[in-house]
Amino acid sequence: QRSNANATRARKLSSLKGFFRYMTVKSNKLEYNPTDDIETPAQKKRLPKYLSLEESITLLKNLQSDWYERDYCILTLFLNCGMRLSELVGMDCNDIGTETVRIIGKGNKERTVYFSVRAKLMLQLYIAERRGGEALFASSRAPYEPLTDRGIEKMISKLGKRIGMERPLYPHLMRHTFASHALNCGMELTIIQHLLGHSDPKTTLIYAEIDPIRVQYEYNRMIC
Repeated sequence: QRSNANATRARKLSSLKGFFRYMTVKSNKLEYNPTDDIETPAQKKRLPKYLSLEESITLLKNLQSDWYERDYCILTLFLNCGMRLSELVGMDCNDIGTETVRIIGKGNKERTVYFSVRAKLMLQLYIAERRGGEALFASSRAPYEPLTDRGIEKMISKLGKRIGMERPLYPHLMRHTFASHALNCGMELTIIQHLLGHSDPKTTLIYAEIDPIRVQYEYNRMIC
């Protein structure tokens, strides 16, 4: 009746199923789960969107910002490390090593990923000049307050518009970009899974379908 799309219906149904599962299994307040027989709507499979290598280079080369070092570091960490937005917001200076960065991911799981020489140089310059508390990235308006998720989302969107990027920019697009570039460079999916912090290898498999040209190349290389 509300003309919800399949994805919206699936999300709402998932919430209802979780609630009634709790009411029947955990708390025993209901004897029957009314959502058991409701089928989840089929959804179209969407491949992740990502920036091309040329678009990534253009973004970094033409970056325009009043807080250049900070914003360059944020973009570089997203593109070099494939971290989630929440992971970047939660970082502090002690998480940055000489060649690696320590990331605290979902479920408080810790992993270590590498970053480039250029990223290392920019991080050193930024950390030497930064003001603020424990958080690595502080707000430009309140230097002792950490940047929020929403603050970084708005910042990245604005940076893309300033240089005339054709597509909207957002943090998770950078994560997809990292994964697709890693795959195109020949990195094994198990390594990409570790770097992204995926607990389920099936989640990483979506990136294997991004580049049909690479699939064809690998197939042609295999057959006689």
